[in-house]
Amino acid sequence: MLLVVIECSKGHAGWAGPPTPPFDDVDVQAMIPRRGYDLILGSSTDPQVGPVILFGTGGQLVEVLKDSALGLPPLNTTLARRLMEQTRIYDALRGAPAARGRAPIDLDALAQVLVRFSQLIVEQRWLKEIDINPLLAVPNT
Repeated sequence: MLLVVIECSKGHAGWAGPPTPPFDDVDVQAMIPRRGYDLILGSSTDPQVGPVILFGTGGQLVEVLKDSALGLPPLNTTLARRLMEQTRIYDALRGAPAARGRAPIDLDALAQVLVRFSQLIVEQRWLKEIDINPLLAVPNT
């Protein structure tokens, strides 16, 4: 299950008015304990090329670390993997020695999240800007 929280206000550049149906209701749930990696997955609309997907290191330091890559939707599994590979966090996600013993995450599952997110962006053109931050990536232990 993927729970997406969309935060947007009237003063924000991405504000396109309140969502209209088919939203029937909103389910707010407590956040899971923060362990693993904070990632960011987002999209905004460029006036020249249309929707652009952003993936990288997320969390509170996203603006400081500036570890992200951009891609154009729709993504397939190969393109999603290439997008992940362009980031510095990728080595840690795959369990490289520099991750200091942290277990790798399921990169195939993460690639599927990127693919499905890209499908959402392509199919729901009214979404002008959306960020999932943090997108928590937790090792299967």
